[in-house]
Parts: sequence; C-alpha cells; structure tokens
Amino acid sequence: MVALNGDQMNLSYSQICVLKAAIVGISALPTFGQGFKHSHDEVRSIQTGPQAYFENKVIDLGDVHQHERIAGRVFIENRGDEDLVIENLASTCGCTVLQLEESQRIVPPNEQQEITVFFSTDDRQGQQRKLVTVFTNDPEFPITELIVRSNVLASFQVLPAPFIPLVDVRPGDTLGSYSVFPTVEGSKLESLEIEVPGNILEYAMESIVNDDGVEGIGVTFSVAEAVELGAVDTELEFKGTVSGKSQSIRVGSKGSLVGPIEVRPTLIESTHRTSRGRIFAPVTLRPTAEKAFEVLSIDGGKYLDASQATGQKPGDIDITLKLNDSAPDGPLATTVHVRTDHPDMPIVEIPVFVDVLPRCRVQPQAAVFDAATMNQARRIRLQSDIVSKLEIRSASCDNPGFEVMVLEPSPDHPRVRFVELRWSGDKAPPENVTSVLKLETNVTGSENVVVPVEYRLKG
Repeated sequence: MVALNGDQMNLSYSQICVLKAAIVGISALPTFGQGFKHSHDEVRSIQTGPQAYFENKVIDLGDVHQHERIAGRVFIENRGDEDLVIENLASTCGCTVLQLEESQRIVPPNEQQEITVFFSTDDRQGQQRKLVTVFTNDPEFPITELIVRSNVLASFQVLPAPFIPLVDVRPGDTLGSYSVFPTVEGSKLESLEIEVPGNILEYAMESIVNDDGVEGIGVTFSVAEAVELGAVDTELEFKGTVSGKSQSIRVGSKGSLVGPIEVRPTLIESTHRTSRGRIFAPVTLRPTAEKAFEVLSIDGGKYLDASQATGQKPGDIDITLKLNDSAPDGPLATTVHVRTDHPDMPIVEIPVFVDVLPRCRVQPQAAVFDAATMNQARRIRLQSDIVSKLEIRSASCDNPGFEVMVLEPSPDHPRVRFVELRWSGDKAPPENVTSVLKLETNVTGSENVVVPVEYRLKG
C-alpha cells in the first residue's frame, strides 16, 4: 500500500528520468498550482503510450468538523495503449495523505483506478485548500496536481456573531449577551474559558439550553472599570472543550472606550518633522451622557500654546494647540492637561508626540572638494522658521585656502540664506585639508553654526 504525505518525496530512478523529460519540455507545462488539462477535447502531441486522464482534478470534501479524518476519492483513467504506472503520490501538507494499494499502481489501457485521499481536520478551521501530486509514466503529462478543498467547521460556535462591537462604550457599561453551543450533534460543551487582552472586558457565564434542547454556555460581557480609554482593536480567544477535545476560536472586538468626556483624537502625533509655529488640528471634547461641562484651564506646558473654542455640536469644546518657539530640536513628547468642572472627569490628558525641526537647518551638512571640483563653488543653504528674517552676521573659514562668500538675501524668501565656498588656489594641496566654516546668525539657540569643510585627494 502506498500512503504518502508531504514529507515522503523520494523518487525512483525511473521517476527521475520521467522528470528530466518533463523539464526538457517545461515551456509547454503550466505553472505550479494550475494542474494539467486532461479533457476529452485535448489534442496530444504524443498519440501512443500510457495516457493519464482525470475527469475531475478538484476533490471537494464540503463542510466537515474539527477532529475528524475525512476520506475523498479521485479516479485516474488510462486512455493510452500501454500500461499506466502510478509511480508516486505526494502532498504539500502532512494533514493530507494519499492512499493506494501496491497492486493498484498499474492501470491497464481503457481502465481506471481509484485513489483515496484522507484529510485530517485537527487544528484547522475555515476554508482549506491543499495540493496533492500524482506522478505517472505518462510521457507527455508525467505530473498532475489535484486540489483538495473543504470547509472545517468549529466544534462550537459563538452566537449571534463572532464579533463584539464596542461603539463608544464607557467603563462599567454592560454589553450584549452571547451564546456558545456545540456544533456537532450529540456532542457536549464541557468547559469554556475566555482570554481578554489587556483585561478591557469582564464576563460572567451561566448554563443555558436552546430550543432544540442542546446545552451550552451563556456569556455576558461588561467593560472593566479600570481601563485605558481610546480606540480598541483586538481579539478575544474562546477556549472550549467539546467531548473531551479542546479547541479555540478567536472573536474580534473593535471600537472605542470613552469616559464621561469623549476625546477625539486621543493624541496628537506627527509623522513628519514639525516646524515651530505649527497649529495642530483641534482636539474635540464631547460629553458622552449629554451632561454639559466647562473647561476651566489648559496647561500646554512650556512648548505648547493652547486655546479653546466652541465646537460644531452642542456641548463640544475644541482645544487648539500651537508649537511655540521654545520647543527644542528633535523628538518631543509631552502631555497637555485640561482641567474641567465635570465631577467624573476633572482632568483630561492629551499626549503629544512630534519631531521638531532644527532652529537653523543647514543643507548640506558638509562641503567636500577634490581636484576635479576645486574651482567650483559649494553652496550651503540655511533656513530658520523662528525669525522673520534670517541674518548671517559673520562667515569665515579657519583655513585661508577656502574662500567664503555670503550671498545677498532674496526678498521673497527672507528666512533662507546661502553661503558659497571655493578653493582659492589654482593648484591642489599636497595632502588632504580639513577645515571648518563658522557662521554667526540671529537665530536664538543657533547663534553659532559650524559646517565641516574638506579638500580630499583622490585615492
């Protein structure tokens, strides 16, 4: 008996010869996964010898349950004038096993042979699609791929739907009830436990019986009191035991958790580098129980200026934040504290994460010369967003071999200035020369800007 899975792929010498012949004519073969057409209308280039034919190359097992071993079958027919030899059977997954008696490997002309395919549903759920391969001595089509497909049903189900919506719910709110029943007739749901990431939900269970007399477990969820507010996108794992066999089902949960005051968005975060003076989109504070409140004060900290205004809907208050000139260069993480007169939510916190642009940006950050470019000017660009007009009060290089020239400012771009560097001599230096361009500006916090300069000999 031949019973092979994906780990058993050893080929005989005759099979290797057949595969070599197949490789020679590979341009005529379809890509992996397509299989080969063996239809009644197909015109073969080789008219003699064994000819493998499959009436159907899809083995559909339909709906099956977990922890079952399902058998399917497929027929291979020999439409040639010589014996067809089934040389090997293989699959892409250990869950799928092809079985054939040793005495049935030879199919005479104009006869057919049944191949049994076993599929194990352990640890599988939902739509399944596996490839199995039949190797024969058919000179033109030595390899045929078949598809085994099925839909593995869970041994228990969560009703009314495997999804728990959290639409603007608050801590302590009670959510809908869910029922868990076995799906296989005559089976019993013996135990159930639920894993909730972050402990955002609490649950209570009780024994229930449906209209058909099937015993199950009812689950009622509620939002935990001590929970972090904001958006939720997670999965709960239902772990159950049905007739002594364990299984798990993942149930999605998505939405948002809000307090007495809803905050949208819950944080300010910029994916791009941020300039000082930027005004961020407003953060809206909205009562969730139609209980009006007032904002008593806003503390934006040292780097953010804050203001409030009436929102679009009744009861809404918009908080607008502006990054001020005192913000340091680079990543900035801070928190805005809003104090309200709401007794259940007197403090609202708004996290802020931004990357602040340098006070004076320099591009490029170094100037390099060589023999081919020593008489060409290297231009350094400076820009600052915290002054109305950028001034370069002095510019010098500590090596006299480099000439420095400050270009006149453009009236259309007063915050941008340019400095040009040039090698002053007609001859290259005998060795590498390093220097520093020193610039004095009117930008507070970036009064002194330093740019490395180098004359680099090739090689």
